[in-house]
Amino acid sequence: MLSFRYNFYDMIESDSDDEETTPSGLVINKVHASPSTQIRNEMLSPPASSFCRSPETSPVPITKTDNDIRSELDLDQRNTKSNTKSDASYLQTYKALQETMVNLKIDSKLPNFNNLGFNQLIIPSKDSKDTNVLHKGITQDEYVTNQATRSSSIGSTKYLVSELISSISERFESIEIANKKEVARILSEKKRKEQERIARIEEECKRKEEEARRLKEEEEHQRRELAAKKKADEERIKQEQLKAEQDAKKEEEARTLKLKKEAEEKAKEEVREANRNKYSTNFKNIEKTFLKYKEQIQIIKKEIVEPVKNIDKDQKKILSTHRRKINPKFGQLTNSNQQLIAVANELDNLISQTTSQPLMFKWILNFVAKAIVHQAENEVRVKPESALPLAKLALYLVQKFPDLKELLMARFVKKCPFVIGYTCSIDTENGRSAMGWKRNSENKWEASTSYDERIGGMVTLFSVITRLDTMVSGSQNPWSLEYSWMMLARIANTPVELLTNVHFIVLGSWWDATASSFLQRYGNQGAKLMRLIGDGLTSSVAEKKYVGAARLRILMEDWISNNNITAFPEMDP
Repeated sequence: MLSFRYNFYDMIESDSDDEETTPSGLVINKVHASPSTQIRNEMLSPPASSFCRSPETSPVPITKTDNDIRSELDLDQRNTKSNTKSDASYLQTYKALQETMVNLKIDSKLPNFNNLGFNQLIIPSKDSKDTNVLHKGITQDEYVTNQATRSSSIGSTKYLVSELISSISERFESIEIANKKEVARILSEKKRKEQERIARIEEECKRKEEEARRLKEEEEHQRRELAAKKKADEERIKQEQLKAEQDAKKEEEARTLKLKKEAEEKAKEEVREANRNKYSTNFKNIEKTFLKYKEQIQIIKKEIVEPVKNIDKDQKKILSTHRRKINPKFGQLTNSNQQLIAVANELDNLISQTTSQPLMFKWILNFVAKAIVHQAENEVRVKPESALPLAKLALYLVQKFPDLKELLMARFVKKCPFVIGYTCSIDTENGRSAMGWKRNSENKWEASTSYDERIGGMVTLFSVITRLDTMVSGSQNPWSLEYSWMMLARIANTPVELLTNVHFIVLGSWWDATASSFLQRYGNQGAKLMRLIGDGLTSSVAEKKYVGAARLRILMEDWISNNNITAFPEMDP
């Protein structure tokens, strides 16, 4: 709220009896003031001489002539004109002041303005006609009195207006000071709010930065946790894999040891059975196996060889091309492992080209089986150590193409049934044919020396295969040393009347190819079986003077004497 130092009385028009009327027509309201304001009114009132009073009788009579009266009238008229101009100026100023106060709505800014104490101030007005002539019936004294009263009223009005202007100026100054204070307060408040806003923004930025830093730390923490977890998982998986490999290795070692023990036990049992009764071998089962493979040969002819004759010319051309490329590869083998790998890759490629055609694929495999056995018949019989690269190649192809196993075994059994320990009498045509004898160009049976050499070459190849390790990782040799054991035991249990020179050729060829590995694998049990065939079996046919038996006995005696068995030399890199 604005405060002021002064309170003025309100000035209003009034029709009450508390008013004074001058002879000239001016109405001056009497002051109505409370006792509390009377002191202020006296302080603010103009001098008493300036207030309008009723004319009093002069103590000294005034005597004037007509000329004096006329002079005074002229002077009064001139003063009246001057005063009229002055009154008009004040009236104009007062009206402008009123309009200004209305426009400023000062009462809304000065709450105590209506309680200043004045009812209303009526500004006197003078008819313009009064400035020129006297009213009729007005005496000179009345005129003079009216002029004095009028002058007093005008003076009082000027004073009041002056005081009002002074008070309004002071109020404006107060308002300006208050406004300045309010502006300062508003600016201060605005500055405070701006500082608070900036502080809030800074706090929000700080909070966001803190939140971002926290999120970044959480992300980094999660990343480290994930990395640690991943590393732990990798380490765990690595440990599990290592443990699995170790367990697998242990299982493999245990399985190998178990198989070795089982083989040793089986060998012991067979040796014991052979010593008790060398006729205890179940030859009926051997014959069933033999007949099964003979039947397999017929199936091959019926389901593979014959249908190929009916295929189109393009397929026949492909097979003919493959056959011409495959056949010489077996003759290209040397004692070099590098050459062996090259030949093996070429044959692998040629055979793989036919896998999309099942009939052509089986025909090629059957051709490969025949070529392997044929190579053993012709090359190994002359140079037994050449069986090593041929055996490695045969085992590699069997591991790459498992369907080749039965086809190759059927070819072995057809031409050399000794590989499964089968023996029958050769006194008949069928017996000779069953034991793999061939007829020559004159349709006569081949010479026994030729037959023995061929059988020796095929047995050498088969025996070497039984002692080889696999060339393809993850696969196993389908013809392990157990097949060698089975062949020896069955021949050792063959009835003496069925034994011929070729049986000892077979045993001698096996000895050269596999005896060293056999002895290492089966130890004492293997040595007992070797003594049985080298000593006991040769002694049973001593009177027949078989060349093969004599050579086998020499091999055994050399082993017993020198405690050493000569094996085929290993291949060059």
